[in-house]
Amino acid sequence: MKYLSLLSLFFIYPIVSFAQNNDSFSPCEPFQSGFYAGVRVGPSHLHSKSRLLSESLSDPETTPFHQNISSSFGSIGLQFGYLYRFNCSPLILAPEAFFSYNPTSINQQVEGEPYSNKLKTNFSFGANVRFGTLLTDNLFLYGFIGVTSSHFKFDVNDTPVNEHVANQTKYTPALTYGVGLEHELKNTHRIRIDAGCSNYKTINFSTLAYDRLNVYTATIKPKVYSLNFMYSIPL
Repeated sequence: MKYLSLLSLFFIYPIVSFAQNNDSFSPCEPFQSGFYAGVRVGPSHLHSKSRLLSESLSDPETTPFHQNISSSFGSIGLQFGYLYRFNCSPLILAPEAFFSYNPTSINQQVEGEPYSNKLKTNFSFGANVRFGTLLTDNLFLYGFIGVTSSHFKFDVNDTPVNEHVANQTKYTPALTYGVGLEHELKNTHRIRIDAGCSNYKTINFSTLAYDRLNVYTATIKPKVYSLNFMYSIPL
């Protein structure tokens, strides 16, 4: 709720004020209301604190291992949305759905333990709403907020023999927010860049080893920073 209040105070209010006091825009074009679709590509960086624990069912007295993890990776994906321009004014609202393929893998070797963990993510999907104003006839400044869901997989390997001993998969939601800038070319092509952050809820993994003698647990709370370059066309 705090983030929504700040977004309203420092971004939405100046946009509305600017639009109400600016009459230098051509009526309804560029950025006509309608559906659009396109592609996206860009770098991302994942950062998280993690808590790892390996417990023997016969001897549960084990000290957790704490570690910060991070990884940089690229993503490619698609987006589809509807852009609505309020009565041909500079104000624009654009709900949007997206899918991104973003494979990454983070290895963790626990000190003093004969096993290692691997955190993987392969794809994300979600929806957001963009809201902003035209700065010029063909330049659109916006903020966005939405929800992202990502596929996370937790693997455990016995390091000395390189044997896979356990795994678990979870889909985890995140609050996503950020800002962006979009430029329309000749009413037929749009290019844009946006910077955002996805703040995931805490993920708790707990999986029994295949030999049923050990339980492996991990707690992580990822945060992903991303920079997306996008191309779209009105439909």
